[in-house]
Parts: sequence; C-alpha cells; structure tokens
Amino acid sequence: MKKVLLAFAVLCLLPFDKVSAQTFFIDSFTNQSLPGWTIVNDLAGTSVVVWEWSTDPNSAGGAAGTFNGSGAANGHIRVDSDNAGVDGTPESTTITSSRISCLGQPGVLLNFTEYYAKYLADEGKVFVSNDSVNWTLVHTSSDGLATNQASANPNFVTENI
Repeated sequence: MKKVLLAFAVLCLLPFDKVSAQTFFIDSFTNQSLPGWTIVNDLAGTSVVVWEWSTDPNSAGGAAGTFNGSGAANGHIRVDSDNAGVDGTPESTTITSSRISCLGQPGVLLNFTEYYAKYLADEGKVFVSNDSVNWTLVHTSSDGLATNQASANPNFVTENI
C-alpha cells in the first residue's frame, strides 16, 4: 500500500551564489518509452510491482489519491503497489538513469516532485553515483512519515549533489 510518484529534473547552478542557473539535464517523463532509464524488479519472480509510466495522476489502489505534480497528466513515473493488488508481498524496484555528465559543473542540484504514501516500513530512496558502482543516499521519501501517512502533494525536493 505505498505510492511513489516522482518526476525528476537535474539543475546546475553556476555557481551556487549566483542568481541565475543553467539547466543541463531535464527529464519530464513525457515519453512512455523512458529513453535513458533502466527499470529493474529487484525481486523478480516474487513481486510484480515495478516502476511504470503513466499519464493518469489518479491511483486506483487502496490508498487512492491524485498526484498533483504540475506535469502529472503529461507523464510521470510511479510505483503503485496498491493498484497491483499484492498486499503482503515484498517489493523492491529500481529505476536508474543513464550516466549524466556533470563534468565542469561547479554545482549540481537534483530537483523533483514526489507524492509518497507510507505503509508499514516502506521506504522510497534516491541515490546518486559518480562512478555507477558506489552510491550515496541523498533523499528518503519516507523520512518523518508515520504508517499510512503521506507526503505533501506535490512535495518539491531539492538535493545538493
């Protein structure tokens, strides 16, 4: 019974103390084929819940709700275990972008909107890596949420990576 709805954009500030910013990568998830992204079911054979693309901001699951992200109706990605009807089945799914070069960028911010509803010990985590081997946790969607509590909708996240 968890919902994770995310839309990602990476923003580079040149440098952080300047007023203007330059965006060097953005993905608004308007393309259903999700070019540059890899989705993995970490519990293949056990769970059917994976990241999926949708233009429907409404969830049909037990903790139904509407993702209020500004571009949700144009496309977003989500993990909707309620809608999959697999209560009690462990789930673990990963979505990873292809390498995004930040070479020469004096500062990098990761910006995205999310809607997260926590069920039991669920966690939604965002990691970054500069070598695709070692990963650093930069955001946990479930921080501060009690069971059956949801984040702001949308929740605007900015992480200095």
